[in-house]
Amino acid sequence: MTRTLRPWPIMAGLLVDLVGSLLLGVGYSIVKVGMDAGAGGDITDQIALTTTDYMVTSVFGLLFVVAGGYVAGRMAGVRSTVHGLCVGLAILALSIVIEVLAPDPEAPMWFNIVSMIAVVPAATIGGRLAGKPTQANLAAEPRA
Repeated sequence: MTRTLRPWPIMAGLLVDLVGSLLLGVGYSIVKVGMDAGAGGDITDQIALTTTDYMVTSVFGLLFVVAGGYVAGRMAGVRSTVHGLCVGLAILALSIVIEVLAPDPEAPMWFNIVSMIAVVPAATIGGRLAGKPTQANLAAEPRA
């Protein structure tokens, strides 16, 4: 059993988070514009996000981080929690770069803080969950 980190599972976990978050953002924007248009709003206006919108995207975004950590841990097969942690650290580093290069002036401060602080524990939890035995794994193991 190797004790080294495997980069491909970490990159796969990062990709799960990035693609999931991108699809969530696009989908949420489409729904938001549709709801605004249905309420008689002008769809050419900039989408104004409310506190509720930020809370919803924060929760779903963190679920994608957990999923990314889980994928990394499951693919690695060893040291699943550490692989999940690495996904969280990669997401944190990427988030800091994005915040520095393209900050969102409309985002409330709590959203930025939660986004930075919660990603590492969320991805680590995902990696930890990947390391737990499932019923399928237990059934597949040979009995002594």
